[in-house]
Formats: sequence, structure tokens, C-alpha cells
Amino acid sequence: MANSSLPSKVLVIDMDSTVGQRLSTPLARRGINVLTANNYETACYLFNQNFFDVILVESSFREVPGPVIMQKWRQNSHPDKKTSAFISLAGNRDELPSGELNLLKELQGIEVIFKPVNELQILPYLQRAFVTKQKSIKREQLRQSVDQLVSAGKVNEAIAATKEQLPSLGHNGIDILVGLLEHVGDNEQALGVINEALKHDAANVFLQNLKGKVLIKLNKNEDALKLFDHLDEKSPNKLSRIKDLIHLFLEHNQPDQSVEKMKQYLTFHPENPDLKFEMLEKLHDKGFDNHASRLGQQISNPMEIVRYYNNLGVAKAKTNDYLGAIKEYQKSLRYFPDFKENYRIYYNLAMAHLSLKSKEQIISADEMLEKCLKLNSQFEKAIRLRESLKQKRKIKKSS
Repeated sequence: MANSSLPSKVLVIDMDSTVGQRLSTPLARRGINVLTANNYETACYLFNQNFFDVILVESSFREVPGPVIMQKWRQNSHPDKKTSAFISLAGNRDELPSGELNLLKELQGIEVIFKPVNELQILPYLQRAFVTKQKSIKREQLRQSVDQLVSAGKVNEAIAATKEQLPSLGHNGIDILVGLLEHVGDNEQALGVINEALKHDAANVFLQNLKGKVLIKLNKNEDALKLFDHLDEKSPNKLSRIKDLIHLFLEHNQPDQSVEKMKQYLTFHPENPDLKFEMLEKLHDKGFDNHASRLGQQISNPMEIVRYYNNLGVAKAKTNDYLGAIKEYQKSLRYFPDFKENYRIYYNLAMAHLSLKSKEQIISADEMLEKCLKLNSQFEKAIRLRESLKQKRKIKKSS
């Protein structure tokens, strides 16, 4: 029989399938439907296909750490998914790193239970987690109402409504208020709100991280970098902070440190293989081409590079943006310039140059075809196109 103080559907993510299986039958008798996943792909599929009140995640999950999964799923766009409550499943009370405990505390509303877990042990955790979900729903409702007021141009009303809810939401509402103050450009007041809260809870990493974000808004990047670097050591694997550190290290001409954070960030997103190209572009945009080339060679393979930039180039060529296509094709050659399959890139470069129709572009096209045929001397399309260009030049000379 279902209990209104307990969740109706729970997901258990653990490499050991028996952890969830042992809970499934006894919790089903209490009206709780338990689904299990022992790998990241299955976990993501179940999360995307269902609405869970509570999710138990193994802290040391092999593919993606449990606290990282929690952060990613809290960013889901669907209100019923982003408000799921989490419980961290730890293997050994003596082995849980202090950094992970600090991160879970920073994420707020997450309890840790140590395995092995049975029905009687888990029930009070599920009850408290279900209460946490209700609080998250209330916070999300406030955020939605605030967004509606902002969209209607009623920012002051939104600020007043948020302040009214702060006593019940606590720190969970401060980030909403800070976001509103940032929206109206009052970053100094936003910083003041955070500093006032820190007077009563100076060690709170959530508030300190929020302060770092406001410091960036105030262009106090050096202060933000020092703060984030300290917090990253104390409470590692906070995704938003890693992204901020990637940016701040680049701004302070520290590409080596930025690359290390990029690598860390990428390992946490195996489901998004194209994310690496976004990171490479950040390095190129700041002029760190050598760092980008080395990183590209480390985190990708030559064929992956060719396919990605070739597809971008083709897409631009289809819209007659031939200069944009050339730019994308050329990017492919930065990482593995001697890769034999680059003949595809050189051929498409030739086609894009020809589409621009100037004398200089035709000369460039011929040069690209020459490079194409050096890599693949049997490529019929390139052979025919180059022969056609030669014939046109002969005709022009004779006329």
C-alpha cells in the first residue's frame, strides 16, 4: 500500500545490480516502484523516460561519479526531472573523501547512506528525500513565477516575491535573488546579499561559489580565480565551477591549467562527444593554437576531426556561405595535417574556392586539388575537376 510520505518511484544506480534488486521487492510492498541501472547509458535512458521522486546514486560510479550525475540531472529543463531528490550510496564509511563530502554539502539536500542497505535502513532516508523533493518543487515554482514577472517587465515585483520566500527557502533562494539583481545590473547589491549571508555561515561553499560568479560579473576576475581555485581544491568536481575555471585560466594566460580543467570536464560528459570541439575553439579564440593542437591530438582521432569539420563545412556550403565553409574545412587541418583522409577536406576546399568564382579563388582551388591528389592520386572526382580547370585555362589562352 502506498504511503503519502514516501516516494512512488525510485531509481537505484549502482555498478552492483544486487544493491537495487535487494530493495525492489520489499519496497514494492510499500507501493514504491524501484528501477535499477548498473551503467551510465541505462541510467540516462531510464531518467529520460521516467519521472523519479528519489534517485539513489553510487558515489564512486565508474563511468561518471555520482555527484556529477546529480548535478547534470538537476540541470534538466523539465521541472519534474530537475526536482528529483538524490541520495548518495557510499561503499565504505572510512573511505569517503572529504572533498566529496564537501561537494555533497555544497549541492545541498543530499544525504549519504553506506552500503549494504536494507529496507529498514533506507526508509527514513527516502522519507527525508521526499520532503527535499517537495522543497525543490516549491523553489522551482518560485523560479517560474519570478521568470514570468521578469518577462512581464515586473522585475521589482519579482525581487519582492523572492525576498518574501527567503525565510522558508534559505540559501536555496539566495541564488534566485542574486540572479534578479544581476538582471537589473545591480551586481554590487548582489554581492552585498551574499556577503551578508556569509556573515552567518562563513564556511558555506555554496555561498562562496555564488560570490565567485558575481565577482566575474564585476570584472574582478583575479579575485574570482583565487576563490574558485581554492573551492575547487576543497570541493572538487563542481561542474559549473570547472567551466568558470576554464574561462578564468584562459583570461589569465594560464592555458596549461585551463587544458587540465577541460580534460576533467570532458570526462564527465561521455554522452556528448562533440563537446571537445567547443573546448578546442576556446583555446584557438584566445590564441593558444599550439595548446589546442596538442589537446585535439590527445582527445580525438583523425577521422573524427575530418568528419566533424567536414560536416560543418558542407552545411555552410549548402547555404552558399562559401567563405564560412572554407573556414570550417581549414580547421580540420590544424590537428592531423598529414592524415591521408584529408584528401576529402582538400577536395571540398577546392569546390568552395571555385564557388567564389574569382581568378584568385580558382588558383587556390587548383592548389587544393593538387594537395588532394597527393594524398589520394586515384580520387576520380579530383582528377576530373583538375582536368576541367586545365582545359578552361587552355581555352582562355587560345582565345
